[in-house]
Parts: sequence; C-alpha cells; structure tokens
Amino acid sequence: MVKEIEIAEALKLTNAIFVDIRAPKEFQEATIPGAINIPLFNDEERAEIGTIYKQISPEQAKLRGLEIAGPKIYSLVKEVKEKAGDKIPVIFCWRGGHRSKFFAYILNFMDINCLRLIGGYKAFRRLVHRYFSSADLPGAIVLYGNTGTGKTEIINKLLIERNLPAIDLEKLANNRGSVFGAIGLGEQPTQKNFEGLLFQHLMKVEQSHNFFIVEGESKRIGRLLLPEKFFTTMQTGHKVLIYASIETRTKRIVETYLKNYWNDPEQRMELSAAVNRLRQRLGNEKVKTLLEMLFEGNLDEFARILIEEYYDQVYGFPNHPDPEFDVCISSDNINECVEELEKYFRRIAHV
Repeated sequence: MVKEIEIAEALKLTNAIFVDIRAPKEFQEATIPGAINIPLFNDEERAEIGTIYKQISPEQAKLRGLEIAGPKIYSLVKEVKEKAGDKIPVIFCWRGGHRSKFFAYILNFMDINCLRLIGGYKAFRRLVHRYFSSADLPGAIVLYGNTGTGKTEIINKLLIERNLPAIDLEKLANNRGSVFGAIGLGEQPTQKNFEGLLFQHLMKVEQSHNFFIVEGESKRIGRLLLPEKFFTTMQTGHKVLIYASIETRTKRIVETYLKNYWNDPEQRMELSAAVNRLRQRLGNEKVKTLLEMLFEGNLDEFARILIEEYYDQVYGFPNHPDPEFDVCISSDNINECVEELEKYFRRIAHV
C-alpha cells in the first residue's frame, strides 16, 4: 500500500527528496524548492492527454496516458533510484491526482520506499499563500545603505561565517536590484518559485530564531514582488545604516562587479546598454563620458561618477551616522562591521 503524507509533515523530513513528476513546463513555472523533475509525460504528451480528457472522456485519456507511460516505466524507476539515493522520494504532481497515484504505486510495487504527497504542488502553494497572508512572521533587522557599502557581502558573512539567520533576497530573486542588477545572472525565477524559496528560508529561521537579518529592498526586485506581509515586516523592522567612505565603496564596486563585467565581452555590452538607459537622468554628455571610461578600462573613475551622480541621488541614504536609524555601523572594515552587527542581533534577539 502506498504511504501518503501531508505537506507540512513532508517539509519537516530530513531524509527525503521531492520528486515532481509533472511535465517540464509545469515544473519550470513553479515547484517545491529543492525538488527534482522526473516527468511522467513531456509537455506535448500532457497537452494531448488533456485534450482527450476534455473532448472525449476521462477513460480514453487514462488509456492514452498508460500507452505513453508504459514504455518509460523502466527508465523512470531507474532514474528515481539513482537520483534519490538513500533518501525517500516524495512523489507529487499538480493536485495529488492520477499521475502521482500511478507512479507511486509503481515504485511501491518495485519495493522502493516512497511517499505520495497529498494534494500535490497545490498543497504547497496553499501553505505558502496562507503563511504570507496570516502567519506571524519573525521580526526583521534591516540593513540600509548606499551602493558599495557591502550589504550583500555582510549578509553572506553573517549567514555563512556566523551562522545567523540572514536572508539574501537578491540571491533568491537572482537580481541585484539596480539598473545593472540583471547583468550576467540569467533569468529570474517565477513569482511562485521566488515566494516558495522565501517561505523555505523563513521556515528555517523560525526553527531557532525570532528575528532575521535582511538587506533593505524596494517592494520590487527586478520583475519580482516581495509578499506584502513580508515587505511590511521589513518596513517596521529595526533599521541599521551601513555606511562607508567613497574610496571604499568605489573599490568594492570595481572589485565585486565591474572587473567581472569588463573582462567578459558579452557582459561589457550589457553594462554599456545599462549605462545608455541612464541618459534621461544623467544627460547625453555624462553618459558619453561614462561609456568612454568604460571602454578605456578607467573603472575607478567610472564607478566613482556612478556612485556620486547616480546611485547616491537615487537611493539617498546618509554616508555618515544618522539618528534616523536604530544603529549606524561603518563597513570600511567589513569584518569589524560583521562583528558589530552580530552583537546588535544578539542584543535585539536575546540570544
């Protein structure tokens, strides 16, 4: 008999792997974070079966599905065994319907210990929606500061080196949140996948902390939107100003971003196109100057002009301590900044 599991319990498992057996297009649109895709039907086959279901009958659709899936069973079972390894596969489709029931039965028949997710992906989506609609989120400690102050590096140091509950929103959104934010990063996730990833990170926070640390963002990151309740939590959180000298910020931007862009011809062209989009704000002459600096490799002066005449004008955070913030920390020395932030977090979170 196939064992079944609810989504809340499945997410708690530490020795399981989610196996999404839906068609590739469904998987790309939205899935459970960390799931692997082993499709029972490809996109064309799924469309064909759906048409038969609607226009002829459910019985004929099932027969056609069996006809298509039959020859694949051996390779699909083998793929599950190889990719799952020692983990328990949790099988799911869209609503926990015919596809997952059929495939979980096959795995069970082959003596492969598996679980079938009740309600499929839709159950996970409902859980995420309910969480961002009605749950009490942990408190937020929000880092604000102008471009080049190292906020993303600080977030990652707090997470990796200090094991603190920091969330890198730009990484989850695959966008750095500025006019140059998408260069070299490829496609952003879908809105549903982004919300699923954020939900997953907040669940990890709640296991051991009542606060999380995050970089201050606008409600939109690239083409993605932060959930309303999460954004409100950020706006009402503890405000930390990160500031640094113009020399430090220039060096960071050059070392972290511009050298990589400049050394890659394709990314250099993307950077050039992004600079061209600043004509309305900076004017034709300034953009012409910036492009000349870029192609001459004068990256320090290029970065400095961008900081002073674009970034600081757009974001407008203080470049010095300011009483509007709960605490202000210099990031000229990034490690000392991280140390101070850890002390602040432990004081606020009482840990």
